[in-house]
Amino acid sequence: MVHGDKLTIISSPVYTEHLHARASPSSLHALLFAFVMARSDGHPDTTAIGGVFVQIIFSTLVYGLTLAQTMFYLWNYPGDSLALKVLVIMLWALDTTRAMLVVNNEWWYLVRNHANVVSLEEVQGEAMQIAHCIVSVVLIYLVHCFFIHNIWKLMIQKSGRVVLTSIALVFATLSAVAGLVFVYDST
Repeated sequence: MVHGDKLTIISSPVYTEHLHARASPSSLHALLFAFVMARSDGHPDTTAIGGVFVQIIFSTLVYGLTLAQTMFYLWNYPGDSLALKVLVIMLWALDTTRAMLVVNNEWWYLVRNHANVVSLEEVQGEAMQIAHCIVSVVLIYLVHCFFIHNIWKLMIQKSGRVVLTSIALVFATLSAVAGLVFVYDST
């Protein structure tokens, strides 16, 4: 890593021992991470970690807004259909799960394995990322289907109702499948 006119070289025993023990592509990723996350004095650079922490705070704030919106809906619209209430509660539960996975994943990297380059190869962090992606894909697909259903209801007695909603459903399904394929390919 270049800082001004200097090139930072990490010569920590942890890094060199790890690289000599296993010369795999993932250990090269660990070395690259070590170079990127190092300052000129050899200690980890925490500027990127601060950005991730700000993301957690913002994500939790937005989750709090969705929680308030869910409670407002349930208290003020008791006459809505049971199916709509179940959908709102299910979306809230998925969003809660997603928020917990985000916090758990970031806790894994920022607190539990702070400055531990080898932790990037461990499965637990990857499993949490996969679960987060799957929950997000399902959540987004359900919201898309809800909006497509609303379009279907609004277009009653319109000529392009079936065509428009079918096309929208195909694109929503393709988007969900692409998200799941991305998750599968990244593991």
